Amino acid sequence: MTSNAVMEIREMSKRYGTKTVLDEIELSVEPGEVVGLIGPNGAGKTTLMECAIGITKPTSGNSRIMNFDTWTDHAQASRHYGVQFQTTELPPFTRVSDTFWFFRRAFVANENPRTLCAEFGLDESHYRSFFRTLSGGERRRVLIALAFLGDPPIVLLDEPTAGMDPGARSQFWEAVRRRRDAGRSIVCSSHALEDMEVNCDRVAFLVDGTVRASGRVADIVERFGAFMTYVIATPNPQMILRGLEMQIDGADGMVWFGQVQGRVLLITSKALAEPSLARMLNYGEISHRYFRKSNLEDIYHVCMAASETP
Repeated sequence: MTSNAVMEIREMSKRYGTKTVLDEIELSVEPGEVVGLIGPNGAGKTTLMECAIGITKPTSGNSRIMNFDTWTDHAQASRHYGVQFQTTELPPFTRVSDTFWFFRRAFVANENPRTLCAEFGLDESHYRSFFRTLSGGERRRVLIALAFLGDPPIVLLDEPTAGMDPGARSQFWEAVRRRRDAGRSIVCSSHALEDMEVNCDRVAFLVDGTVRASGRVADIVERFGAFMTYVIATPNPQMILRGLEMQIDGADGMVWFGQVQGRVLLITSKALAEPSLARMLNYGEISHRYFRKSNLEDIYHVCMAASETP
């Protein structure tokens, strides 16, 4: 491991028969940072977490947490992490309070469960409830609170904000930032890219089982040459795209263009002058357009397009 890394994944691959789910993954997590895992469904994010904590054996490579190999020395490594998986469920007729009592005894955790629940927006009524009576977002918050029980140096969270309303999501990220500021590390996967851009110190794009890019958000955006994104609303995006395809060849500064949620996006490495933009679009049927600085979601589309290139 590097001198300060809480977790380090080295040359990790996972294959099921002929299918490669993870391919030579390299990732390290330092104390006091939030690392975001970004990628489409099926990219390998959950498998990476499972292999990283030693509940699934990698085909090759290894993971170490606090300098303990998570597969060969799992008993020691497991004392230093917490985890919440997307599909975890608790027995429906178990009370939340009883679950915390059990986990405190099993993992010798000294934190006050009520205080921990309150940190993630769960009050006394939630604490006394049966798990089956909670909403999907409330169940997710219980599982997250359990992951932080015992105040481990690193916590891995798989789609933690799925099913949460905006208020609960904001409260979750406030709690994560407090933990990070106290020197704890969090690895988090999510499709909420705006949240990831604001709250993660570093991110890693996982596409087809490989890390396509990793680092600080600003550095990744710069590495891909993205500077400005033009968003074009049109009732006929395919017509605009066909026009772009005819004119884009050799265009200076173009990084990527395509259709996203019914709008056409042009990502460029520099600002396009209005006459240049007008020639490129030929105006066509455009109801509205604006431009903004390129962001993490734009790079996601660039990474996905690169994965589809033969």
